[in-house]
Amino acid sequence: DGIAMVVAHRISMDGGLQEATVEYVKSQGATYTVITNGAAAIGDTFTFAVERSYAPLILKKSPIEIRVTRSCVVGFYRPDY
Repeated sequence: DGIAMVVAHRISMDGGLQEATVEYVKSQGATYTVITNGAAAIGDTFTFAVERSYAPLILKKSPIEIRVTRSCVVGFYRPDY
């Protein structure tokens, strides 16, 4: 969830999905999937999913995949709020 929140914030701030954001996701051991069809312009809603494998302590012995889906408005971030 934390990775997805950072990605949504960066997409809003950068006006789209940038290579630095993709590298951030990879550095966290996660993968992303773009759900929005076509290129998103400023003001459009961008939907994506971030998926990561976790080794749970109690639920089961094998790793589980956690997938978080988020939407954000492209280019909506204003630092003066």
